[in-house]
Amino acid sequence: MSTPSALMRMGLPSQQAKRLGIDAGTGSSNLNGGAAFASAAAIGQFQLYVRANCQTSANIFQLPSVAEIGTQYTIFNAGVVSGAVYPPVNGTVNINAGATASLVTLAIGKGLFFVAITASTFDAMYSN
Repeated sequence: MSTPSALMRMGLPSQQAKRLGIDAGTGSSNLNGGAAFASAAAIGQFQLYVRANCQTSANIFQLPSVAEIGTQYTIFNAGVVSGAVYPPVNGTVNINAGATASLVTLAIGKGLFFVAITASTFDAMYSN
């Protein structure tokens, strides 16, 4: 996959390049989450794929608060324990036909798909 800057050099408009490209070193990074909501690993606005490296029970991640509507974030747990994903501050995650402002569990070897329906509200889907 190309980086956004490489796509822009080839003539793609910047907003399209940001949505289609993956930043080297951040777009598909291994992240170790924080131990609590206050220290959760922040997922960047254009960090569309996160390979979560959950190694302890305290691996927590937080969705961005400035997501573009329609943006899909994929978080896969490649670690050995479950992790968790929080919505941003004052944000919500819609899951199981209800909204929650608390964490969504990220099981071992599973992924979560989040689609931004506002800048800080997400619909969530689990992988099987």
